Amino acid sequence: MALVFAAAVTSGAAGQTPPTEPKEPRSDPGRSTLEAPIGLRVAAEIDPPLSRLVDRLEDASYAGREEATARLLEDTFDNAQLYTVLRGDLSPEQRHRLLTVVCQRLLGAPRGAVGIAYPRVQPVSGRPFEIVVTDLLPDLPAQHLLMIGDRITHVDGRALQDAQHFIVSVQSKAPGEFIRLRLNRVKRDEHEERVRDEQGQLVYETLEVELQLGSVENLRDADGNAPREESPVVRLRKDEALQATLKYAPRPRLIQVRGQPTPTAAPEPEVGEIR
Repeated sequence: MALVFAAAVTSGAAGQTPPTEPKEPRSDPGRSTLEAPIGLRVAAEIDPPLSRLVDRLEDASYAGREEATARLLEDTFDNAQLYTVLRGDLSPEQRHRLLTVVCQRLLGAPRGAVGIAYPRVQPVSGRPFEIVVTDLLPDLPAQHLLMIGDRITHVDGRALQDAQHFIVSVQSKAPGEFIRLRLNRVKRDEHEERVRDEQGQLVYETLEVELQLGSVENLRDADGNAPREESPVVRLRKDEALQATLKYAPRPRLIQVRGQPTPTAAPEPEVGEIR
């Protein structure tokens, strides 16, 4: 079975569609995930320990500069604070080292995982979007809390819009963080038999489940293969690293060469919306 992150909108067994929730105001989760331009967020204040490490990025000794860079990579300063520092007055070496830290933190940040497989089916206009669980992957939290056939409709209180909304909601969190899922599950009686109504249709019950996320490093299909498709979260982080580089990298200096025409300034690179 290939691991895919897609979702299905299908009917339940015997042709019944699971119950739908009353309509609620759309919070447009896509604006906070894939549709919104990535903003290089800034913070109102900078922690004093961060300021001291940034000062050490231009330490007189190379060893001191390397140690400060390593500390910045290890510590848990929010990237918003790093962007705030990058907006300030820095030496070229401080700027280069701090930008390298930002990019490495973005591209190396761990991503959470639930541990399910589901079919690659596109959403249908006008119908609630669901992810139908078809397999539970070993060594991940879904194995202990979800069931094959569960239909996930909400993540952290927001109705799913598409499969990428689900992926971004999960993988934007780190392993060990918690995520809330709302799902429809076939109701069972005391003998673990599936309950049907008078028309013979399956009866569903709505549940809220909270999971502590595992790691995408443990995602493997039945054949032991990792997902081959690049995650949209990885693409988003690459884009943010590129935008940060274009906006904050040290600008090249023009040098006059004796006997050569005076150089002209190169045009500023175009950058997407920065907020």
